[in-house]
Amino acid sequence: MADVKDFSGNKATFTYDPLMDRLVTRPPSPSRGVRLVAPAPRRLACRDGYSAFYTRAAALFRDLALARADGSLRNLLLRLSKVDVVVVDDWAMTPLVDAEARDFWEICEDRCQTRSLILTSQMPVAKRHQQIGDSTVAEGILDRIVHRAHRIEPRGESMRKNPPKAEH
Repeated sequence: MADVKDFSGNKATFTYDPLMDRLVTRPPSPSRGVRLVAPAPRRLACRDGYSAFYTRAAALFRDLALARADGSLRNLLLRLSKVDVVVVDDWAMTPLVDAEARDFWEICEDRCQTRSLILTSQMPVAKRHQQIGDSTVAEGILDRIVHRAHRIEPRGESMRKNPPKAEH
């Protein structure tokens, strides 16, 4: 069990289950504290002896493209499949090209019902299908994520709008 507070004092409690998938979403307005909440299950997993990996989506897709180009894609996907908790930040912020969508489907397929995948995104759930592109691949990805997901959708104003006051 882990408690996390954002700058406004809002509290979220997590219990880590290595077989659970979590889809962490942000409403269209950014900066509601998801970056503070999303790492909590990852930290808890590490504390409890599970492995965890954090990456931004842009960096993940760049690494996948490089691995595809140098012939090490299979090894990268294998390494990712063995990590207990994978956190992908800013997922689906831009439309995925075909290779990115197929590679992400592979990641989801490898993790489905065996390992946790935590995604953060400012993209509303309704628009994710079109961000993935190919409808068959999009269905495959979302089918493996959404049905077992625990969605966290912060509400309220952007945290950047009212920054915390420095204590003297």
